[in-house]
Amino acid sequence: MNELYCELESSSTSGNTRMFYTTETFSISKGNHNHLVLKSGLKLYQVKELLQALEPIGIIDVQRFDYEYAAIFYICKEMDKNLNGLYWGVLGNNLESDGINIKKIKDASNL
Repeated sequence: MNELYCELESSSTSGNTRMFYTTETFSISKGNHNHLVLKSGLKLYQVKELLQALEPIGIIDVQRFDYEYAAIFYICKEMDKNLNGLYWGVLGNNLESDGINIKKIKDASNL
């Protein structure tokens, strides 16, 4: 997933790519599959083309994020395994400054 993140970041013009992912084991066959939520300056078709180039075999389903679905909740179910970097992770190049900004907003709202 780190390699995928680096490819996405190097292809993006925004310089602010973020990715939250989980890796799950197939329930009826051997192997794994991934779910991810991505914020990137790339267009949807560019993300799909990059994924197909990196992983030409398998099913690749790329969709625009829909706030009406519980995608983040579904992805988070793997986090209880507590294996950051192996089964789930958050990748981004501005995560520390984003966290500081979120804390400032949260602190300001608790006046």
